[in-house]
Amino acid sequence: MAQLRSEKLLAALSPIEMRLVAKRIAEGKRASLKVLFSLVRKALGAGRELEKEDVFRAVFGRPYTDAEDYLLRNESRLLVLKAQEVLAEQRHMHDLREKTALYDIALLRSLLEKRLWTEFRSTYKKAMERALRDSDHYSAARMNELYFSCLMQQEGEFALYAEARELLEEHLVNLKKVYREEAAHNQNRRVVCEHLMRSSNSEADVPVTTVGSDTEFGQATTPLVRFFEAQARAFRSAGEQSIVHAHEAVESLMELDSTRFYAELVVALGNLGLSYYLAQRFEEARPWYEKALETTAKAGRPADIAVVFNYVCTLVKLGEYRMVLDIIERHRTAIESAPRVRFRFECFRSFSHIFLREPDAAFESIPPSITQRPESEYHYFRFALLVIPYLRGDTDDALRETINFAKYFHRSKGKIGLPNELDLVALFRRFFTAVQMPHSAQRTRAGQRLQDMQREFSEQYPEYVDFLPLLWLKAETVLQLC
Repeated sequence: MAQLRSEKLLAALSPIEMRLVAKRIAEGKRASLKVLFSLVRKALGAGRELEKEDVFRAVFGRPYTDAEDYLLRNESRLLVLKAQEVLAEQRHMHDLREKTALYDIALLRSLLEKRLWTEFRSTYKKAMERALRDSDHYSAARMNELYFSCLMQQEGEFALYAEARELLEEHLVNLKKVYREEAAHNQNRRVVCEHLMRSSNSEADVPVTTVGSDTEFGQATTPLVRFFEAQARAFRSAGEQSIVHAHEAVESLMELDSTRFYAELVVALGNLGLSYYLAQRFEEARPWYEKALETTAKAGRPADIAVVFNYVCTLVKLGEYRMVLDIIERHRTAIESAPRVRFRFECFRSFSHIFLREPDAAFESIPPSITQRPESEYHYFRFALLVIPYLRGDTDDALRETINFAKYFHRSKGKIGLPNELDLVALFRRFFTAVQMPHSAQRTRAGQRLQDMQREFSEQYPEYVDFLPLLWLKAETVLQLC
């Protein structure tokens, strides 16, 4: 019979590769595949061809029929896949040993995944020096991308983002060199082909390649190009224009395989939700975040923490505090592994319980050792601890906590980086004092005055517009005093 495809492939394997295939098949549970491999291996060793009928009977334990020929073809296909896996892995291991840049990139990816920043920076510097020394601009560009990911995963201020921006300029230079080298190589090959065409047929009409720089990129576009450009326009614009460009980004990706480009689709959907959020259109933002999380779940990948965070912010704006708690619990693992935003989720959890008037759950949600936290985090939880006794019906205790918090500011005068929060503590004190008044015109006036002071605070410190303690105080003032 004609050789099976698996026979031809196995015949081309080296002894080492054959042993690796044998090991992989032996570790599997498929008995029929083990029998087929043994038959093919013995036949190759003896230099003889196999008969399909004999192979089928040995593998499946019954006579061959045309109707069941597909069973043998499928078994042969599985054997081919095992051999191909070994060939690909052996080629990859050979390249890692022979090509330093591939090894460096693999090592950098591993260090990035393990968040070993110091080791990453040291390795990156040496690897980049080698790549540039070897004029390997392709590998240099890949390393630039990994370093950019390293920077963007760390806590940073202006200096870090400035470094990332400068890095991207370097990345662009390497990309241009890669294109110029590849384009020049392509030109050279076209010229050679044209020469050979003329040599083989001097009368033929042969095209002529223009040698030199090719800078015509305008017509070379793809859905991915349109996606990135629309994303950039969405970031750079605001309001309705941002929403329009964010929609264009999503639509561009719909032309591509969502399985392969799921990460880009998640980002696009999340950014569309963010565009609606920034336009104060929270109900319209919500479904895009939900679609982004559904896309991630279908791909079997961890949730994008930025999408989860912005979704929770939207739910807070909509007053969906029970849903906030559900989302935080559902994505607990992703949150715990994201130190940059973990504190914010802790705040969302505590204040969601507070908005739901669940003081005991709010108290349990406050992390231990808050005095060891950075000042901004410590203050957030101290504000929660002001509200909890009030929700338990002990306004006197809440007032005492407020006075103690104010004393903390006075004791630490000159050492506190957020002294303006003392003004907010004063607003809480006014509130707890006012709610103890009997219902009267005086209590109503106190509530109105407190609202005026809250507006003044928001105008003076606009960075606190979404500060959960202030949002709760505003809502509770309306509920109890107005």
